[in-house]
Amino acid sequence: MRTNREAAARSKARRHLERSIDELPVLPTVVAQLMVLDKDAEDFFDELLDLVQADPNFSARVLASANSSALGGKASIGTVRAALTRLGSSNVSAQLLASSKFVYSPS
Repeated sequence: MRTNREAAARSKARRHLERSIDELPVLPTVVAQLMVLDKDAEDFFDELLDLVQADPNFSARVLASANSSALGGKASIGTVRAALTRLGSSNVSAQLLASSKFVYSPS
């Protein structure tokens, strides 16, 4: 059984992590791989899922976004697949590009 002190410490740590999550960088290789995916392909969702899961920092962001009160979801999302389904692949791929520190310039 948790004490009130432990519960308060966990709550404080969780709030700190949630505030800091947007500051974590996305891996440049993940962004580069995203840019070559065919958004019209039948397997785009699965390919995007693989990319998101390859980057723990971005996976955490996607889960946090899917569980935000702004979306009004009643059930908590616990998997990246479910989060991607709730948010939509176009939205997640746009988030991934926007959050990267990688600049792509074709040769």
